[in-house]
Amino acid sequence: MRPQNRSAYARTVFWLVTVSACSADPLGPLPGPEDHLSATVDGAHFVGFVPAPGCIGSQLTPSMFFVSVNAGGTLQSGNLSFHLGDISGPGRYPMRPNEVQEHQRAAIYTPDDPARLQYSAPAESGEIVIDEYDASQRTVAGRFFFNAIRVVGTEGPEWIHIRQGSFRGRLRAWGAPDCS
Repeated sequence: MRPQNRSAYARTVFWLVTVSACSADPLGPLPGPEDHLSATVDGAHFVGFVPAPGCIGSQLTPSMFFVSVNAGGTLQSGNLSFHLGDISGPGRYPMRPNEVQEHQRAAIYTPDDPARLQYSAPAESGEIVIDEYDASQRTVAGRFFFNAIRVVGTEGPEWIHIRQGSFRGRLRAWGAPDCS
């Protein structure tokens, strides 16, 4: 291969590798059949503890619910929480934390002590994909990704990146003690 052809070849390979790395789907694969909530937080795995019977949050109305799961392990562990409003069924929903509550879609990540550090997702900083939702049975499954900024007045990295998020579980009826 001639030197100028090697240079063009090297640039082409570099470009293809760069485009491939940047276009990786931050959502990841479809949720598996087991109840769970998991994600990658700045490259570290987050695996939530989902109590039986797969209870991952609360349903306020058929189109609005909360998902909130603590990481398994120690008493003070990380937490991922979502407020999902205006959900009519399966679909792609962008983050919209500045809307009125029934239309709001917000995400919060707390690494450990919520009084010390918390991150929230600004508008258009990510998406939640609802793959399955049965409002009458209160079951939901989906995927998510978002970038979140540190709350003012706290210490830690300014931004975190949540990727490959996946969840499946039941929602307790609003005011009910459990998901049964």
